[in-house]
Amino acid sequence: MSFIEMAKSSRASCRICKLKIEKLTPRLGIKSSFEMRGRIVESLRWHHLECSFEKLGEEVANAEIQADLSAEDIKKIDRIKSKFLSSGLDAIGISDLTEHGVRKNVKATVLKQMRVREIETDSGKTTKARTVYVESDKIRRKIVLWSNQVEIELKPEDQLLIIRGLTELGSDDKILVNVDENAKILINPSDEQTKKITKAPKIFTSDQWKRPSGTHVKFEIAKTSRAKCFLCGDKILKSELKIVKPVWIENEMAKRHVPGSYSLHLKHALDDEDGAEVLKEAISRISHDIIDDFGSELIDLRDSTENSKIKKLLDEVLIN
Repeated sequence: MSFIEMAKSSRASCRICKLKIEKLTPRLGIKSSFEMRGRIVESLRWHHLECSFEKLGEEVANAEIQADLSAEDIKKIDRIKSKFLSSGLDAIGISDLTEHGVRKNVKATVLKQMRVREIETDSGKTTKARTVYVESDKIRRKIVLWSNQVEIELKPEDQLLIIRGLTELGSDDKILVNVDENAKILINPSDEQTKKITKAPKIFTSDQWKRPSGTHVKFEIAKTSRAKCFLCGDKILKSELKIVKPVWIENEMAKRHVPGSYSLHLKHALDDEDGAEVLKEAISRISHDIIDDFGSELIDLRDSTENSKIKKLLDEVLIN
């Protein structure tokens, strides 16, 4: 369990930077518990909220806010939540776009579109592109349709909803939005269409097995090739997508259980004794970055599983 509050004293130190947390400054608290000599012991660790933004993003995203925070801190927390918790619609006006190199859902009105042109990529390949001028909140910007997207028929005054468009800093120092193969565009969508396309699973934590408190199943990119799949025993290669399941581990020397986890190949996740619950939890907490980088692997998992609930959850986070 994690929560954000204003420090009640200046006694605690931040576990990240090791410096004191000043009284009445925002801090992140993380409660956890472990078994020692047959009884459950609880611990509480404190962190500067500012330090937590970079190192403890998922804890910040799931934290219960118990303090009046500054507008800047709230903005940062909302940005972190969109990364770790949201797989659905966070539709905003294009005028609100301030970052480049991120995926956003945007809505705007078509002003005019330019002719299709051919562009040579850095790898020497040729692709098609079409620039469309749009307006949102009285600010005019550009979106760029790529490859097969250039064939979309648009008319002035059409309402556009772009799902997960990739932002980029244009030559005029304004943010434009790329509609590439990982994005989707809806033209004059109905409420029903919007809800169906952008539906996201609710955040889920299984209670099927005992685990250290405050821990969650998650997708993770293997940083090395040292870990082995708990079920098949084969190595999980560096940069491969895996699932990490938190569990209590028996420490034979200390004769007690300690907090731990084990890794699973994506293809073996459903073979775990709690497989459906493991995948359900991981999918509900999936990040946009994982979807972007491992979309084909997730599509393969969806197409190969016979579990209808898992298939439906994957449909909700994937853009076909």
